[in-house]
Amino acid sequence: MNLKTTFIFGLTMLAMASCQDTEFAPAPEKQTSNQTNSINNGIGLLSFKSTDELNEAMQTMHAVQRVPKGMIDVPLDTARGDDFKDIFTPVGELREYAQIDPIIELELAASRNYIEDSGMFDSTPIYEAYGYDDLVPEDDFAKLLNARGEIEVNDTVYKVSKQGTYFFHVSLYKYFTNRYKDLECTNGTKVSDKTYLVDDNGIYRYETFDSIETVDAEDSVLPDTLDENFNIPFTPPLKASYSEEVPWDKLPTYDADAKTIIGKLWQSLFGRNKSQTYKISKKRRVRGKFYFFNYRVHESIGVQVEMQKKNWVGWSGTVADKLTINWHNIVFETKYPSPVPSGYYQKNAMAVSPAEERMMIGYTDKIPVVSILGYEISDSELNSLVSKSASEVYSYLKGKIGKPIPGNARAYMLYGERRIVTILPDGYIDGNRKKEIEKKFFDDWRFAVSLNLTNFASSWKSWLKFMNGQSISNPKLICGEVRVAASLDNKWGGMKIIKQVKK
Repeated sequence: MNLKTTFIFGLTMLAMASCQDTEFAPAPEKQTSNQTNSINNGIGLLSFKSTDELNEAMQTMHAVQRVPKGMIDVPLDTARGDDFKDIFTPVGELREYAQIDPIIELELAASRNYIEDSGMFDSTPIYEAYGYDDLVPEDDFAKLLNARGEIEVNDTVYKVSKQGTYFFHVSLYKYFTNRYKDLECTNGTKVSDKTYLVDDNGIYRYETFDSIETVDAEDSVLPDTLDENFNIPFTPPLKASYSEEVPWDKLPTYDADAKTIIGKLWQSLFGRNKSQTYKISKKRRVRGKFYFFNYRVHESIGVQVEMQKKNWVGWSGTVADKLTINWHNIVFETKYPSPVPSGYYQKNAMAVSPAEERMMIGYTDKIPVVSILGYEISDSELNSLVSKSASEVYSYLKGKIGKPIPGNARAYMLYGERRIVTILPDGYIDGNRKKEIEKKFFDDWRFAVSLNLTNFASSWKSWLKFMNGQSISNPKLICGEVRVAASLDNKWGGMKIIKQVKK
């Protein structure tokens, strides 16, 4: 049984066992350093032969959502090293590793600044204590990282840190461990977009999280922070849909990209899209995240909402009466695979396809998609549409194009001269009696251009023949609005988070 099969089999067996009851039995106690002989070898990491294997493992993780964090029993032949500790390991179990591991030592020291009550230190997962919950908000990916925030794919190690994502050949693992503290203070030499060489031996760092920019605080149209004492829960009249119940107009709005100097500083320390909170009562709050991170080996784009309760120290998840995630106009940009040959593209000769059932970003089933050729939508237009409803987007596109557009589309693909712009106008998911729900808009899924030649005029035929079947790059999130909310005792709290196109 190979590495991938063993790993997937182990997860599947765990999933089957978890389906027996609604509630889980307590997780078995992990081995202490006194019970294992492998502590001298350090903490292992999961090793995958390719990104396809990694993606398949993540799909399996997504399929077994009922498996709690930290309960996955990883088969030893999927890990490099004999003592694999995942990112949800309590910091108390890492104390002795800190004696031989400079990275664990550094991160445990930093974690003490987060945990005010020393009595809670040993039981708090490193995921929360060190801030990985903001650096790696996507659960499916986080569950595959070791306690150092690492994973290995195709002989390359990827390490998530507050400065970005390091990547290097596995042969440099011990060298990197010993140099890590200095590397975190090194700017490095830029070798490509967002990629820096931080050590001449071949250690690179990708700028997963935006760096500080010098801007005036007044530049921020939307707040980076909000005084929690100003958050007053509202009790709206009961309606048929959770989404309709929520008093969206009375909830705060945040900018997904920090604008103020303080916001940029926080962003550089803890990562872009740090979660926002809304205090719904003295000991309950709603936590929302709109995240879009690139870790080189994986890209995470999604939104989460969680109900939390106040503990003696810090906050933890608790069951809400209802949870909802809504979104308006999630917009992706995709670059063409290569320069389109001269004369192929028919500029301003717009054409509209019928609604075609296709797989689309953010959906597990086919949905009706309308393709529009010859319309190069501008960034300013996209920013103006971010908060518009699906009917308003439809009316706008119809007016701009001057042609009939099928009214049943759930997504639009605009083929301009420079790029393909994909718009997901509206959508929502709800949850009852849950602690947290999540919507993933992107799963490292590549899609191919495939358009029906018979649906377009002959003037487009040459261009379509060239484009059909072309493998194109991963879409990039450029703007969108998400709305998250949770209710408790018929009171709602939540927020809107908006990302606009950067100019």
